[in-house]
Amino acid sequence: MATREKKLIVRALAEVIYGTTMPITTWGPLVFSNPKSDLAMHARVATFPILFGCIRDMVEAGPKRVLPIAKEARKAGFNTLGMNADIFSERCNLALPILEMFNEEEQILLALLRDRLVHGYLSGTSNQHRTVKVTRDHKVVKAQFDRDTLDQIVKSYFSNNDLVEINPMINRISTTFADYVSKIEEYNVPIHDLTQALMEDCIVIFEK
Repeated sequence: MATREKKLIVRALAEVIYGTTMPITTWGPLVFSNPKSDLAMHARVATFPILFGCIRDMVEAGPKRVLPIAKEARKAGFNTLGMNADIFSERCNLALPILEMFNEEEQILLALLRDRLVHGYLSGTSNQHRTVKVTRDHKVVKAQFDRDTLDQIVKSYFSNNDLVEINPMINRISTTFADYVSKIEEYNVPIHDLTQALMEDCIVIFEK
């Protein structure tokens, strides 16, 4: 299989970096601010399941998206580009401990809330079985659950159907999340700057 030209590999890596870091650095300040009003609290708890999904995407991106790009770049002779991809893949892995601060049932609840908040009605939600992404053995995997099990999880953790019920989950990870963001914030730059730096084999942009 022929490798792509450099600009296409760069574009692929830049899109993954930008697409995974921007939501985290954008939604994070809203979620982890100190709410001063009921409206601010509502925004906080409504945004958290969405942010949780972004963190999960970050973990998943490392092995599934970034490492293959690193391999392709090296195969094409673009070793610095491959190194940049490897470094970012390591940063993706730093998000895993955040996910693992939640047990599997909490992860399921947040995933279901995220889908409902983002999509509203989601095709397939009335099916007898549903696939949900959770962490197992330090990886993000797809797991299938029957509808009764999912309904019971929601009732157990979300009994009053009030998003404020998940506020303690947010407080649980606030320090860990802030530490994580400090390690990826250098990647949150305009995508054209990121693309240019990768094309020029510059790694300074990735180091503090």
